[in-house]
Amino acid sequence: MSPHRSMLHPKTVEALMCAQSWLWSEFNDSKLERKFEASNFGEDDDE
Repeated sequence: MSPHRSMLHPKTVEALMCAQSWLWSEFNDSKLERKFEASNFGEDDDE
């Protein structure tokens, strides 16, 4: 394969980087939410 055929188009690289950022933020948000829920476990909800 030639070096030119193995290169990604700059717009493709940009899209992949944006997708990576979006996926990591989704992952970190869900991790933070689970941590928050775990820290509130056992608290009364009727206050």
